Amino acid sequence: MFAVSRPRHRWRWGTWRQGLADDIEVVRALVDSGPVDVYLVGGVGLALRSGHFYRNHADIDLAIFTDHLTAFAEHATSHGYEWASPVAGMAITPWRRIDVARPLAGPGEATAGSAALRLVRRRGSHLQRISQRADFLDVMLLDAVPDGAAMLGEDVIVPWEDFLPAESLGRRLLLPNPRYKSHLPAPWPRQRRDLRVLRARHHQPVPPLA
Repeated sequence: MFAVSRPRHRWRWGTWRQGLADDIEVVRALVDSGPVDVYLVGGVGLALRSGHFYRNHADIDLAIFTDHLTAFAEHATSHGYEWASPVAGMAITPWRRIDVARPLAGPGEATAGSAALRLVRRRGSHLQRISQRADFLDVMLLDAVPDGAAMLGEDVIVPWEDFLPAESLGRRLLLPNPRYKSHLPAPWPRQRRDLRVLRARHHQPVPPLA
């Protein structure tokens, strides 16, 4: 087991927009230099769809199809990342949280029983304090089925017309259709606000707000 201490929330002053853009660029470079397509999801994905960072996101979430997992795992490992499975997470102060994770020999070790995976750029410590979002990435697993993209761990299938078309952020990094959100449980309050911003800025159909 090891623990990662990271910010719970990101400050809203200073050059936080540039910091967020820098972290996204690190992820884009990692994915674009790899062999398979990866989707940027979660709050950061919605913000990029809207073209506006109205809040400072604490983390970056990725999604990948299981058929591509082995190839991407080899690529990520060669770039200094290790795979882990979440064990627990808790707030330790109003500003930081601790995430306890179990190191994995490879992501296949966790896929049989859980769709929850993390990529961690470890520094050789059992308690690592990080500030860069790109050093600690949550990875959602997808299965391609005839009816659409099956989101493992959520027990839902997103029809292809609600997952695609994807918007390109680079050679391999993609944004899924934001309508995929309508097939997931009600999002966190912050992402509910993200959806409102997306709707207001683009006047386009987006998932209903539960």
